[in-house]
Amino acid sequence: MNESIRTAAISPLRQRLIDDMTMRRFSRETQRNYIRDVGRFATFLRRSPDTATAEDLRCFQIEQRDAGVPTPTMNSIVSALRFLFTHTIDRPDLARKLVRVGYPRNLPIVLSRDGAARYGTMKLATDEFIRRFLLHVLPRGFHRIRHYGLLASAGCKANVERARALLAVAPVAAPVAAPAEPVEQPDPRPPFPCCGGRMLIIETFQRWMQPRAPPASQAATGTVTP
Repeated sequence: MNESIRTAAISPLRQRLIDDMTMRRFSRETQRNYIRDVGRFATFLRRSPDTATAEDLRCFQIEQRDAGVPTPTMNSIVSALRFLFTHTIDRPDLARKLVRVGYPRNLPIVLSRDGAARYGTMKLATDEFIRRFLLHVLPRGFHRIRHYGLLASAGCKANVERARALLAVAPVAAPVAAPAEPVEQPDPRPPFPCCGGRMLIIETFQRWMQPRAPPASQAATGTVTP
């Protein structure tokens, strides 16, 4: 729920400005800044801003420049006055007379030209890009530890060896692994259910093969051999 800014002895024009900003859901900080900037113009004009002319706006901006007002502050005042004349007073012709001052914005130098020339553009498939991106994503509850200085990953081994040499510290000998004891392999043969002895596997059938019974004897078939 938005609350409008209330002050003592508020003028009808200021109340209308507050209502217009509240209707458009401006934040309280934005409303406070716009009221302050419109008040600067009213102090310069020494009368109500709804009686201002194009020449008044021109003189106001010249006075700000001569007073050394920073450029971002001047542009912020322009935004407040444009809102006032466009939406509250309904004088868009005066809003167009306000001049927004341009100024260079310097970006930080991350890489020099020689350093940037070492890098190129690479096109990756979607799954490969996701795979490389997820290499830098840690599971929940884990924290990445980055080492700097002597323990930096780029020259950690060389730095540690040099530090040991300067401190005359004997290198740490690698521990000698004890010979592994032979591990008795478990017998894969299943035990006999009666005596517990191991069954003797005569033949193993493949999964797709069916076991074939031995041929029946001649006596069992009832044939007589001469």
